[in-house]
Amino acid sequence: MVFTIFMFLLVLGILVVVHELGHLLAAKSVGARVEKFSIGFGPRIFGITRGETEYVVSIMPWGGYVKISGQEVPEGEKPQPYELCSKGKLARLFVYVAGPLSNLLLAIVLFPIILAFGVAGPAYFDEPARLGWVEQNSPADGAGLINGDLILEVEGHPTPTWEDLLQEVATRPGKDISLVIERDGERQVIHLKTTQNKRMGTGDIGAMPPLPPLVAGVSKGRPAGDAGLLDGDIIISVDGVQITDWTQLRDIVRGSQGKPLAFEIKRGALVLGMEVSPVKNEDGIYVIGISAPQAPTKLKKYPPHIALYKGVEQVYSMTEMTLSLLYKLVSGQASIKSLGGPIMIATISGRAAKAGPMTLLNLIAFLSVQLFILNLLPIPILDGGHVLFLAVETIIRRPVSIRLKEISSRIWFVILIAFMLLVSYNDILRFID
Repeated sequence: MVFTIFMFLLVLGILVVVHELGHLLAAKSVGARVEKFSIGFGPRIFGITRGETEYVVSIMPWGGYVKISGQEVPEGEKPQPYELCSKGKLARLFVYVAGPLSNLLLAIVLFPIILAFGVAGPAYFDEPARLGWVEQNSPADGAGLINGDLILEVEGHPTPTWEDLLQEVATRPGKDISLVIERDGERQVIHLKTTQNKRMGTGDIGAMPPLPPLVAGVSKGRPAGDAGLLDGDIIISVDGVQITDWTQLRDIVRGSQGKPLAFEIKRGALVLGMEVSPVKNEDGIYVIGISAPQAPTKLKKYPPHIALYKGVEQVYSMTEMTLSLLYKLVSGQASIKSLGGPIMIATISGRAAKAGPMTLLNLIAFLSVQLFILNLLPIPILDGGHVLFLAVETIIRRPVSIRLKEISSRIWFVILIAFMLLVSYNDILRFID
């Protein structure tokens, strides 16, 4: 828990420092005075003063701010030369967008580095979305999907790989969707309703890529070990049913009601038979005490010049995906339950750090793209809100009323707090589940 919290603060700190540093440098470059550079909000923990700027770390770690002199045009007063409001519109626009652009630049720098050093991921992500197993009583099963079906489209969006398929389904929990599949060389349209993964809040159809029925581990004191199963055994059949996938084996064991099962296994050149009686685990699920093989991983690694191109391409793809998700949320095609808040980010930060430095950098780059986009939304308390008011000021040829800005900022502050509470509530429900 302590490690997870530390990694969350580290990841958040990097993102905030980069963002606010963009505003700081931009403001100073146009001649505006920066009074305070704060990491976090609320009472100050410690800080130093250098020149005209106070640099502090505050007690509430989520976010930060840069206080620039004269951000608002004083009514009836002449702006001072060091105030931001005395600068031209392009200079002010540069200061407003410098924070989000700094996050974008961080992602553009990090992704090529990650791809040059290499980052591991499931090998099936890059493979065609051909089903290896369909879970019993799942949406896929109810819609008639079978092993070997190739999913080509989800709601009109092409899914050439498993990664594309998972992304399209994940953003549609509890939604009616249409799939275009290929079976025996012919295309078909399948309709189904996704379920929601209780832990992640994402959509699921209950279909998986192939996973061989290989015994990766045997627990001591469990039925499989008592019956003589060993690591490396391959399950050929159970009660005369040929086993082609690990998930198929799992479903048979779970549905056994504890009745003895006749296993046929392959061990080297030998074919052996044995009887195994499943028992309930602490969650009331029938098991025999064996573990599944890990899905093969693939290291994505490129020469520096290709990594640079692929990195920029990754940023573009991620930006496109995020904008698509925002559109789906607004249009009702995606559920807000698929979004994660601080608890999920903290959990993922801890896991990413344990997986290795490249995985952690990958998370930072991913979140940087999200911050770039979200901060440019035309919402008054975000950077995009300042850009919006500047655009209005340009159109009406006079400053927007400070009173109007204050009222709209307070309203949107309440809305964003409510939104954060909602996604945090989703996180808590996932944690409980």
